[in-house]
Amino acid sequence: MENNNNIDVHIVTEGDEQVYVLQPSRPPVQQYQPQVPIQPQPQKPSKGRKVGAAFLCLVPWAILQVVQTIVLVVVWFAYSYDTIIELAERGRIKDMSVLTESLAQSLGPIMLIYGIISAIGFGIFYMVKYVNFREVGKNLAGVGWKFWLAAFIAVIGAQTFAQGFVYLYQEIPILKKLTEYINQTSPVYDAMDKADLSLTFILGTVIFVPIAEELVFRGIAGGILRKAGHSARFILFFTALFFAIAHGNVAQIVYVLVLGLAEGYMYVHKKTIIPTILMHMLYNFLGTNSAIESVVSKLPVPAYCLLMCVGLAAVAGAFFLARSGVKKDIPVNAV
Repeated sequence: MENNNNIDVHIVTEGDEQVYVLQPSRPPVQQYQPQVPIQPQPQKPSKGRKVGAAFLCLVPWAILQVVQTIVLVVVWFAYSYDTIIELAERGRIKDMSVLTESLAQSLGPIMLIYGIISAIGFGIFYMVKYVNFREVGKNLAGVGWKFWLAAFIAVIGAQTFAQGFVYLYQEIPILKKLTEYINQTSPVYDAMDKADLSLTFILGTVIFVPIAEELVFRGIAGGILRKAGHSARFILFFTALFFAIAHGNVAQIVYVLVLGLAEGYMYVHKKTIIPTILMHMLYNFLGTNSAIESVVSKLPVPAYCLLMCVGLAAVAGAFFLARSGVKKDIPVNAV
């Protein structure tokens, strides 16, 4: 059989004769292969977008500061009305400590009002922008008892470290002078030391301020970084450091960072801020407990170092406990 110009030539033998038969050639039969659509490869976020997302996290923090400042000025003005009238009439105030005392008295309402406004405003924005309500229950159910126990231990350890660090910090002359200078230049810090633990102060500090701060530093900031393509490790360290620096006080930056790392670990693994809010509430409650403060303040200086070591050890142990509760993905081809 020969093939020439798509024509097959067949030789057929009939008796003693050979007959040539011309037939059009047939194309070879191809096996059917289904067409698999090509999935487009996801584009990696650019470095510029990642850097821009980190700076974008400053926006909710700036709004939080504006709200806090406005509430502070309005409420403080209401509590210092008589002093301000005296200043307007005489052009001076007899005793400047009156302003600090009025600010200390007004801190309770300030913290409560500022916390409520911030929690409601940022809460609505967070739920609309970053919350997938279908996954909320799933994420909470996936926390597990080991994570809850680790979170509790981490908070106790972070507060223990904070108590030891604060009182040790005050025993160092250079740092003590720095603290006094900060209190003199910033009446808010001075008033914080003199503020009474009123019901409004406790409600604001323990309930609403933790909600507002976790929404800003973990929920919204974490959501911005996730959408920009940042890794979980970067989100953990960035939110913890951002949370610590935003407090402004040199001493707070150190011990708040410990709490921020614990909360960041919970957030990046469970993708929900509800456990971090509860951790923050417990931490602030322990920090406002006058009984704990009265006991720790009477300890000798070496005991403060011991408290710091025990606190860091507890936080480290909490990390190992939480890590043991993380389920690792098993490869498909694994036996």
